[in-house]
Amino acid sequence: MEPEVTYGNGTLTARAVYAAPRERVFDAWVETSQVQQWWGCNETTKVESVIEPRVGGRYCHMMYLGERGQTYQDSVFTEFERPRVIAFRANPPGQNPPMEVRVTFEEVEGGTLVQLVHSGLPDEIAVFVRPGWTAALWKLTGFLSGNLAGSSA
Repeated sequence: MEPEVTYGNGTLTARAVYAAPRERVFDAWVETSQVQQWWGCNETTKVESVIEPRVGGRYCHMMYLGERGQTYQDSVFTEFERPRVIAFRANPPGQNPPMEVRVTFEEVEGGTLVQLVHSGLPDEIAVFVRPGWTAALWKLTGFLSGNLAGSSA
């Protein structure tokens, strides 16, 4: 299933089905060595992550964007239930309330359905975040199938 990403009223929603077992897809989101191979938008050339897979643990990613510089996502896990759900809260400078991201992993025929809800997203940030999530979900497809450069699927 091609990733479906929509945005409205401060909430981005995304759905994608991956032809891989739920545990494999979940691990791709929470194991540093795996996340660093697919995370980020199309311009991302390198990712450095700090992932502490537990409620209250850090979920942080520095994305290097070539000539565009870099961007940092500093988040904290608010939910962590292997292999069913992760949620994290990010509070970018000057933004209140913080943004929330919740990702669920559901076994379906043929693989795993991933549903992502990114709430508290201002319109001026959504114009960058929507294509970023779309690209990342496509890159995750390649990573899980072993077709992403550098993947170890």
